[in-house]
Amino acid sequence: AVLPVWNPKINPRDRSHIMPIITPCWPQMNSSYNVGPPQLRRLQQEFARAEQMIGNILQKKGKWQDLFQDGRSFFRQHFYFVQVSITAEDDDSFRIWQGYCESRMRNLIAALECEKAGTQAHPFGKCFRQNNLKGDAENDTGEENAQSVYRSLFYVALRFSPDVESVDLKPLLEDFLNMLNSWDEREDGMDLDVDILLQNELPQFVFQDEECDDDNDDQGSNEPG
Repeated sequence: AVLPVWNPKINPRDRSHIMPIITPCWPQMNSSYNVGPPQLRRLQQEFARAEQMIGNILQKKGKWQDLFQDGRSFFRQHFYFVQVSITAEDDDSFRIWQGYCESRMRNLIAALECEKAGTQAHPFGKCFRQNNLKGDAENDTGEENAQSVYRSLFYVALRFSPDVESVDLKPLLEDFLNMLNSWDEREDGMDLDVDILLQNELPQFVFQDEECDDDNDDQGSNEPG
């Protein structure tokens, strides 16, 4: 079999990559294939913030520990969020299901980023994993039993242009759910939920160990209208 080699001169798809980081071994591949405009913008914002912090440190206006904060001030800087919940009933199924869903997150992020609709997607770079949660299930007699549930939560913050009054994201989210739930290798117990949450509806653990940052970026408005 012929292995694909990253070559933007002959492959139009490779030319569309916006942040190529090429592996130093054969076959050359782009290790940042999943980076789209929202991810690149987020990286650039963090690079700029880090540069400013280092400048303050060198001028004795800050401490090195400031540079290594957890970064969860992200959840204070936005008002609307898309929460993607990936669950399965055992560890092996969960690893397979999460891997597949995570590989498709770029499709959701790209769809949420729409200049025509006036929306910007700001993905959070980490997921929150919760193992051995106790869910409720009914047995054959109709009685409820507790069962183990493995779950990962991904978050994408939403921002809207100042002139946006309302946006209907339901069709977009339904398409994403249908695409993933129709996977041929999906088994019983592999579930996916996508919800739109306000900041005050987020689970408290996303704010834990947070160092609040008052320097909100000014790209668009947090709230539509």
